Amino acid sequence: MPFKDFRTFGYLFRKFRLKAGYATLIELGEALAEEGIVVEDSTLSRWQNGSRTPKTRQILLQLIKILHDHEGIESITEANLLMETTGLGYLTDSEIKQLSLTPNSTVNNFQVPADYVYFTGRQNIVKRLKKQLLKKHQIQVGIYGLYGLGGIGKTALAIHLAHKLRPYFPNGILWSRVDTSSPMNILAKIAYTYGQDISHIKDLSSRIELVRSILADKKALLIFDNISDPKVLSYLLPNTPHCSVIVTSRNKELQSLTIESISLNTFSDKEAVDLFRDILGSKKVRDQIGIIIKINQLVGGLPLALNILATYGRETRLSLSQILNRLLNHRHRLDKLERGEMTPRSVFETSFASLSITAQQIFISLGVFNGTDFSIDAVQAINKTTKAVVRKNLALLITRSLLEKSAPYRYRLHPLVKLFAEEKITDLQSFKNAIRYYRDFLKKLGPRGNTKGYPQIEIELHNLLPLFRWGFKHHDDQPLLEIWESLGKFLWDRGYWQELEELGKIICQSARRLNQPRHYALCCLQELAWMYFWQGQLGQAKSLIEKGIKIAKRLKDDYLLALSLQKLGYLYFGQKQYHLAEKKLNQALVIFKQKLKNQKGVVDTLTYIGHISYKLNRVPVARRYYSQALKLARRIQDRRGQGLLLTNLGNIARMEGKFKPALFLIHQSQRVDEELDLRDGSRTWNKYRLALLYQAQGKFSRAQPLLPEVIKEFHQLNMHWVAQEASEVLTVVKKLDKNNPVHVW
Repeated sequence: MPFKDFRTFGYLFRKFRLKAGYATLIELGEALAEEGIVVEDSTLSRWQNGSRTPKTRQILLQLIKILHDHEGIESITEANLLMETTGLGYLTDSEIKQLSLTPNSTVNNFQVPADYVYFTGRQNIVKRLKKQLLKKHQIQVGIYGLYGLGGIGKTALAIHLAHKLRPYFPNGILWSRVDTSSPMNILAKIAYTYGQDISHIKDLSSRIELVRSILADKKALLIFDNISDPKVLSYLLPNTPHCSVIVTSRNKELQSLTIESISLNTFSDKEAVDLFRDILGSKKVRDQIGIIIKINQLVGGLPLALNILATYGRETRLSLSQILNRLLNHRHRLDKLERGEMTPRSVFETSFASLSITAQQIFISLGVFNGTDFSIDAVQAINKTTKAVVRKNLALLITRSLLEKSAPYRYRLHPLVKLFAEEKITDLQSFKNAIRYYRDFLKKLGPRGNTKGYPQIEIELHNLLPLFRWGFKHHDDQPLLEIWESLGKFLWDRGYWQELEELGKIICQSARRLNQPRHYALCCLQELAWMYFWQGQLGQAKSLIEKGIKIAKRLKDDYLLALSLQKLGYLYFGQKQYHLAEKKLNQALVIFKQKLKNQKGVVDTLTYIGHISYKLNRVPVARRYYSQALKLARRIQDRRGQGLLLTNLGNIARMEGKFKPALFLIHQSQRVDEELDLRDGSRTWNKYRLALLYQAQGKFSRAQPLLPEVIKEFHQLNMHWVAQEASEVLTVVKKLDKNNPVHVW
């Protein structure tokens, strides 16, 4: 395979584009157009494939500016590298100053949403918190809490404060919406920010411990937005000497965990007038202060409500008297939640009523999204209209403060606005359209197991999973089966085993309701049985495999039968019934090879037979099976299979005392793991094989630190039998027994 040239314009252009968050060339083209640079889609495509580069320095500088503004290009070095590939030289001093580039390449971990254009009031609180956090320009470690009603402005204040504090936290400011995620996922995101993949760690306490060790030397600020449970907060606290934390919450019980607690009050009349002046201008406000005070009293001084009304006035050009009258026409001005907290429903209704029918329909459709944010493509698909219409109406919703931008071409709703939109949904078709959008979205990312599309699935997962559950609840089963084709494999590869089990059971029930036994059998064999096997629940795994065999025979389906025999053979391997395992695998091999001509099935089955030969100490036979499988895996470009076979061949080389080839093969396998970004335990296996190699070489100081990690990770993956073997190796390593190296699987 030829090596990629990592210094071509095409490669760097694609790298910086994706890093900046532009998932498609169309999105980047639209961003350039907004800056006055119109580039055809075909030209952008040629830029990416390397057949063309920007014609003029002006276009290239504008491209760099956009990529830099969205953190795709972060340094002079990166910008000059892109410049160099076009033959246009390097950036001048004036250009560097204009682009605000830093001299060294640094990782920018500023994850805070965009600051509010019209941030008014709270200045005393901003000064107070800055003073507390930065005494004598030194970061003061602690937990700082912002408390108050929904719509009081906690999130807005935290965002504004984070932008003010950005220069003081060199390792970043990390933002997490706690109400739309779980502690496990938030911890994984924090670790991933600093280049650590911990998705294979399934135990919460272990994940907490590891994240705290990652943050131990970081000067970072962590912001946890909309948190309600003190227990959840205790999971997320870094407890390190250099990290500070800001939390926003309605629950004052969290105050016991913070060193500085600030309860936000509603806006005073003066603050309300200042906000209207900022948004509408002094001229319009000058003689209307009395009306603004009445509006403020009517909405209870809630900043979110005031912001919506002020922007409503700016966009509609209604007088403040007209706005007041329209607000008074809604009889139920301030509804109350169960806890007695006021929500500005009448304000939402006032702003909503002023929208066009199309804008209202688009706004209501946003209630189907339960994730942190959503894409413009998803909104377009749900509403079955053009992107131009969607973009126009989303822009309108932003101007009315009913919607916020979260990232390029992604949007989010304030939690209270989200509830309002959700309440407006009367037609379930929006949910059905959303499910079908994500079905098509997954299909476009390529075939099952295409890891290149995994980062995009990860972004949409918090929207996808609730919709999946909704579809099952409302018997919208057929698209769920199609979604599962890609989603099931993604959940396995990325280590979402809890979700894999839950949704896998849903798929089995959906398949039954639709009377589709083949889908039922595939889910049992490909996901659930495999997961139970690796977790050591062999009884459950065998039960599902036997169901697959029965269905395969009833349907006379050769593929299902071969797959069932393959899984059953490997299960017998796990039970140490090697001869029975070999028999079943050979039966599967015949079907895959002769009847189906299924080369992927042949690769996997040859690999499993190689495992058995290895365990029976038939090392030359095992090597032959592995080599045959590797040759075929390369032919069909099965990178997963190649990674597994390389590490197994490395293991055999270790057993034969061929240490240099062993190290080379294991390192090759590790590169495949990194390339595919798999989180299914394969990295732990490679780490284990590396430790065994060091042990065999007598390099005990290298093996010893790896083995405790391996043991812990295998236990977290519920692979306790492998963890036990690794424990035996560790015992030997500690004794430095060079004469009797342990030979284990």
